[in-house]
Amino acid sequence: MEATSADALAQLKVKIENREDRIGTDHSSYDYGAIVAEFQLVVDTRNATKGIDAPHIVRC
Repeated sequence: MEATSADALAQLKVKIENREDRIGTDHSSYDYGAIVAEFQLVVDTRNATKGIDAPHIVRC
């Protein structure tokens, strides 16, 4: 069964709560809009958030 973007976001929340504060991935199946909306800081090293305008996205 394929994971939904809600499942992926829930998994990311668990990682953050468990202090796994870095997510190194270029998975196109993630809903990056939902990730940006949920988290206070997003560091994007792969331009995955291209087209999403938010002051808490750091692109490097």
